[in-house]
Amino acid sequence: FKLLRAAQKPLGAQAAQLAAAAGKDPKAATHATDEYAMISVGNAAYYQAMKAQSAGNRNRAGSDEKSSKAVKEHLEYAATMYTKALQKSESNLFAANGLGILLAEKGKIEEAKETFQMVAEGLRAAATNGDESSGDANGAARDRASKFPDIWINQGHIQMAKGNWDAAARHYAQAQAKFFHNLDPSVMLYQARNQYESGTSGLPESQMTLRRALHVAPWNHRLRFNLAYVIQEKAQREMQTLLKAGQKIAGGGVAEDGGTKAARLQTAIDEIALAGSIFDQLLTVAAAAEAGGETEGDDKDKEERKRRASAMLGFDKSRVRTHAGFCRQSLKDWPQNLPKARAEDEAFHAKRESLMAERRAEMEKLAMEKAKARADEELRRKAEEAAAAAARDKFKRSNEEYMARTAGEREAEAAAEGRRGKGGAAEYVDEDDDDVPAPDAELAKPKTAEEKAALKATGLFSDSEDEEEEAQDTDEEEEEAPDAEKSDA
Repeated sequence: FKLLRAAQKPLGAQAAQLAAAAGKDPKAATHATDEYAMISVGNAAYYQAMKAQSAGNRNRAGSDEKSSKAVKEHLEYAATMYTKALQKSESNLFAANGLGILLAEKGKIEEAKETFQMVAEGLRAAATNGDESSGDANGAARDRASKFPDIWINQGHIQMAKGNWDAAARHYAQAQAKFFHNLDPSVMLYQARNQYESGTSGLPESQMTLRRALHVAPWNHRLRFNLAYVIQEKAQREMQTLLKAGQKIAGGGVAEDGGTKAARLQTAIDEIALAGSIFDQLLTVAAAAEAGGETEGDDKDKEERKRRASAMLGFDKSRVRTHAGFCRQSLKDWPQNLPKARAEDEAFHAKRESLMAERRAEMEKLAMEKAKARADEELRRKAEEAAAAAARDKFKRSNEEYMARTAGEREAEAAAEGRRGKGGAAEYVDEDDDDVPAPDAELAKPKTAEEKAALKATGLFSDSEDEEEEAQDTDEEEEEAPDAEKSDA
């Protein structure tokens, strides 16, 4: 790798392609003069640092200082190459993305976030400008970067490091949908990690994501290891929750699991058994890889075979052995809590049935009281209706008795009224129906000689009116004469 750093030779195929797309001569460009070559060397240094870090994690005893020193050297050299590339081309998105990754590795989350945001803004600007960037020296690089999923994935890493689980999930989902049709197992692993880190509520989602990833890549043992780990963690947290609930009940508290503690405990036992079986399968695979198999023909040294097998399989055998032992021990210890959990569930259900019986009795009592109140109200209403009917009948009978008792008196009064009306003005009938009032009896009487003389003196009475009165008097005398004759006869 040191020789590669100092090499002054033509570019590799990928670097030469990028240089040609940028309008440069690939044959004249070298690692020391071309920014894309610098980026390639920086990437190589970064991957070398990750390799040294992984080796240090596997061999913790006695090699921490050496591994840390190698990781630091490689990361510093990668940062130098990315910086030089940016000095030659300020708008190189690949170099900016590499610097963002290094900042995140050093724990400078805010600086890394700002770097990735600038890269994303550059991609959006390139997409907005369209063909206008094709003539620029970095136009080809921006076109290539726009098809580069690491920008979105790295932003997801930054958001996850800051604890912004929802924002990280959006970035990962955008990368999956935009570049991989939601089928990339590596991005699914990032999504599962984000869901796992979000808390206990995210464990079922993480488990489902890893199951989908295994459907896409069933040969990926690293996915299988993470799935077993998530299942184990989920079962362990459930067991801790149930134990705390049991302590609360023992202290006089109320069960909050709805009487399902035994069922939940059994589910946790089943899940820890499943996780243990997966860890056992991984141990079998690791043993076969160390014994030969795909590593046959390599160095026969035992430690080297272990290192190569671990790198090939994507998990550490010692960690798998530790998890498998934990699962086996849990399968011995956890079932002992089942009888107690069943007893607590039975006590909970008995108490709930008692409370429900009391509630039913209270409801029945309330219903009976309401029914009695309705019956009393109905009786009162019927009594009022009967009293009203009796009052009406009594009034009717009284009215009939009064009418019968006073019938003779009323007939006599009617006859008397008829006789009075026969000769007076009260019986006057206005047949013309012209609303003219009946003539006054006083005005209809004949006038005396003194009244006539007074009226003539004022001009309100004439001889013709006197003649009419005399004729009227004559007619009345003629009408009275037959009556008198009839009475004499």
